[in-house]
Amino acid sequence: MNSNMEVCAEGLKIRWLACSCFEIELPGGVKIITDPFITGSANKNFSREEIEGADYILVTHTHYDHVMDLGYLAEKFNAKILVGMLSAYDLAAYFDLNPKHIHAVTDGQIFSFANCTIQTFFGKHVDLPYSLSRLGKELAEKNGLAGMERVNNNGSLEFVSYLITLKNNLRILFWGGKIVDEQYKRLQNCRPNLALMQIPGHSQTALAQFINYLGPQIVIPHHHDSLAKNGTAAVDQYLDDLAKEMAINAPLSMLLKPNMGQWYEVKLTVKAV
Repeated sequence: MNSNMEVCAEGLKIRWLACSCFEIELPGGVKIITDPFITGSANKNFSREEIEGADYILVTHTHYDHVMDLGYLAEKFNAKILVGMLSAYDLAAYFDLNPKHIHAVTDGQIFSFANCTIQTFFGKHVDLPYSLSRLGKELAEKNGLAGMERVNNNGSLEFVSYLITLKNNLRILFWGGKIVDEQYKRLQNCRPNLALMQIPGHSQTALAQFINYLGPQIVIPHHHDSLAKNGTAAVDQYLDDLAKEMAINAPLSMLLKPNMGQWYEVKLTVKAV
């Protein structure tokens, strides 16, 4: 018996592209895209044409900066799309999506696909009442997507996080929203290995305590590029402070600070020591 082996030989590959958009490649090559927003994002060195596949698209909510490239990717790759029940019709109508490819989700559903299962968890994104983002409207119109006001408004009313479980039982949580008591209750049995965590809107202490509750081995932040309006130093400082808080409040979890567009491979290995 070989005492040095990779339990997950092919590994899991993931890269952060911008905002909350990740490209995830499962063992075997299946591709998952989250919150497709590249055009008009902070990532000026990457275009949506460089996306290598999209078997599934997971949408947390339908604000402009989470769905702008959805129509293009859905048509190009014939993707299955998971999105909240409230938002599904308006999103499908706006992008003229094939209804048979839309999975309109509610809280606590489990979808069993050939290569993974995906579980849904509803959450809260903004405090109501809210106001329409003029900046988002202008950004969408600049990129040829006028008339998205209704789609965008749904994004303030509905938010979905996702737990992806691979065939080898590796669990990936794609989470965002607000850290409130109901999120502790809803996510109490997730126990992800890898957690993709929304950064803005939380104190580092609250986020570290929530990470400790979830118990992931690895945390990858997202949406933190929105902090760059105060300069890249502000982003670096926030993540450095988060790492310090995690060392105190979530000592068993490691924070990975991703470079935009960089592929990372996640493997579980065993070796003799």
